[in-house]
Amino acid sequence: IDYDLGMAFANLLWTSGLRLREAGSLLVLELPDVDGAAQYLRSRVADDVAKGRGRDFWMAATARHELEAYIVSTRAAAVAKARSKGRYENVQSRLVIVGQDRANLRVRDARNTVTTVNPNHLGWRDRLNLFSETEAGLEPAMVFLAGSGMPIEYETWETIFTTANARCAKLG
Repeated sequence: IDYDLGMAFANLLWTSGLRLREAGSLLVLELPDVDGAAQYLRSRVADDVAKGRGRDFWMAATARHELEAYIVSTRAAAVAKARSKGRYENVQSRLVIVGQDRANLRVRDARNTVTTVNPNHLGWRDRLNLFSETEAGLEPAMVFLAGSGMPIEYETWETIFTTANARCAKLG
């Protein structure tokens, strides 16, 4: 796993108290804006990915800065690689965000039908297929991506941490 990705995810968990499913299902549009003066930033976990119901959470501003560094470097490189290989066009069940108002997203499906969805009611599986359209092309709306440019299923983090723990134990 890429160092930037692993550190950004681990620090998000550490400073926010989010569960793997909650942090691993975050959308870029759900990240709080970086506020130069604040030490902690507030955001919200969606109902359909939270244990129980959605809730507000706080993350350290340092964790948010690490996420931003990951987004503009490692994540951007993975997205560019995936675009060059046409991976996003091959996602049959993709939903592309074409607009947003206060609480809802307007999304276009593969048949070019536009509907309105509330991201608060998108489960983690639905989020895997949610994309943003930028000037450069499509990109996943989820924050955390594998080197292939595709979203990481949140259960994968359990394996990543188990492997890292074993490596640390082996090294003493």
